[in-house]
Amino acid sequence: MLIGLHHVGRAVADVATVADDHAAITGWPVTHTAAGDSPLCAGRNVGATALLHGPNGWLELVGATTGEPTLRSVNVAGVAHSSIQTGNTTPIDTRLADREITRHDGPIELGTGFTYLYVRDAEHDIIEIEGAPHAPADLDPWLSHGAIVSPDIDRLAASYATVLDAEPTPPIRLAGHSEFDRGTGLAGVDVRVTFVRVPNGSVEMWQYDAPAPVGEPVRDYEAVGAGHLAFETTSIDDTVERALANGFALADETIEVDGLRIARMTDLDGNWVEFVEFDDLDDPCSLRTRPDLRRPAKMDALLAAARS
Repeated sequence: MLIGLHHVGRAVADVATVADDHAAITGWPVTHTAAGDSPLCAGRNVGATALLHGPNGWLELVGATTGEPTLRSVNVAGVAHSSIQTGNTTPIDTRLADREITRHDGPIELGTGFTYLYVRDAEHDIIEIEGAPHAPADLDPWLSHGAIVSPDIDRLAASYATVLDAEPTPPIRLAGHSEFDRGTGLAGVDVRVTFVRVPNGSVEMWQYDAPAPVGEPVRDYEAVGAGHLAFETTSIDDTVERALANGFALADETIEVDGLRIARMTDLDGNWVEFVEFDDLDDPCSLRTRPDLRRPAKMDALLAAARS
């Protein structure tokens, strides 16, 4: 059984600086780990790591061994960004100003009940801040989704939906929308988006028809800019078997360390995906110990009530 989206991960050159940026954006506490000491990175050649602890999941930063930070447009293929939601963006605005974090134009409104703002950390990677005015303002920000840019979201979403035992939402097209152009920093955007919802958030998938997706995902887990999604399951063997039957490929043999099992795979586009299973139901790194695992669904219910 799938428990949920465990974390959205990114390989970076300077873990400490980027972690400080992400902490300023999210307001979440951070745990730093020395090179090679994080069980979640067992079997990989990475440097220092950091976990940012949200109420329903994590953001993970791993020290990359190759590459340099690059400014990539939002339509570059691969794991594109992580997203948080909050009922009150004012504290985030203050923290952004204090760190002089780069931000796209916005926030923008698309008639969905949310506001949207892309910000970039010190290595130019994007975190999306979604303002949720229907949510209580005193809640700490929560993990909303990890986003993938793909040349074929119908194919990719169908695969993820089967693997994760979930249903993709009907695709929505955004075209000729000046606000969206403004928020992305691109002109003449024509894009479709779908979500594969999991118990504590979702996987968001974008298909840019104009401008077309750029390049392919960074396939080297240990290279600067490489992103990955990690999911927690109660049966890693069953999940891997289902993933293999739906176009995923094994990147490594399943690793067992400290009561944790990790299977690393690539999806149909070549994006890194991890599946994790914890022996201990009370392991502090298990989603089952998060204080508000199902907050996104609760907030969606509040939005539906506000719009009814």
